[in-house]
Amino acid sequence: MLKGKSVLELSVSHADKGSAVTALGRSVDAVARIYFGDDVTDEDAFMRMRRPQDVTIKVGTGSTAARYRLDDEAAVARTLIKLWQFCSAAHVPS
Repeated sequence: MLKGKSVLELSVSHADKGSAVTALGRSVDAVARIYFGDDVTDEDAFMRMRRPQDVTIKVGTGSTAARYRLDDEAAVARTLIKLWQFCSAAHVPS
């Protein structure tokens, strides 16, 4: 059992967001992964995503294993728009 912001995660087997993001990345042969999270339930993903090309971003306050931090959801939206614009200009396949 893991308590977070307005959420309680219950699991019969050991599974967390870290193992999920790792399995998903492997299944689609991801070269890089980006992960935004605002809760203690996201810390497993932050800790598992340690490759140099991975980007982990904590949204809000609190201690974290993420490499970067944004203040709030509005900053996430601005960051995603900039990333989309960069990828569009570089003709990166989506």
